[in-house]
Amino acid sequence: MITINKLFKDSWEIYKKQFKSLVLITILTFLPIAIFQTLAGLYQDNFKAENFSAIEFGLIALTVLAIFITWIGKGALIKNINDNKGIVKSLNYGWHNLASIVWVDILTSIIIIIGFILFIIPGILFSIWYAFALMVLILENKKGMQALKQSRELTRGKWQGIFVRIIILNGIIYTIYVCLYLCNIQKLERRGGAKK
Repeated sequence: MITINKLFKDSWEIYKKQFKSLVLITILTFLPIAIFQTLAGLYQDNFKAENFSAIEFGLIALTVLAIFITWIGKGALIKNINDNKGIVKSLNYGWHNLASIVWVDILTSIIIIIGFILFIIPGILFSIWYAFALMVLILENKKGMQALKQSRELTRGKWQGIFVRIIILNGIIYTIYVCLYLCNIQKLERRGGAKK
């Protein structure tokens, strides 16, 4: 298993080489759901039986559509990182393999949720064992349970190291998110104080 330092170095090199493609794929596929979720939040008081209208129905339909677009984006990102064939070909791959991507993602989610329902430790183990199922599908073309089984094989005897790396990576991402959130809060407070 590669060291954490090499993991960061390799990831950074991939990011630099494919910056434009990765950012554009992310914007095209993950931005829609963010927009529709924001709109749904603005109209949340209307999501009641007596107030339900065509607008709310349309927002729900668009949100569901955006979720499927996000799945396409997941497939496209992994595919592009692996072979760097460009935005169009990567998105085309995600579209043509959407059913398989959705199925593997749903299977993985169900198994992990069951693990957490049974107890926390099985949930954590399942999260690690099946963390690479989607990558196996895209990179090795193994579908459904075969992708999950191969992901389990890839993590066999390595789960502790993988767990540490996941914790570190998620910790860094969470720290950045919290810092950005606090900066935005401070800006809003300053603007509010200036208006007073």
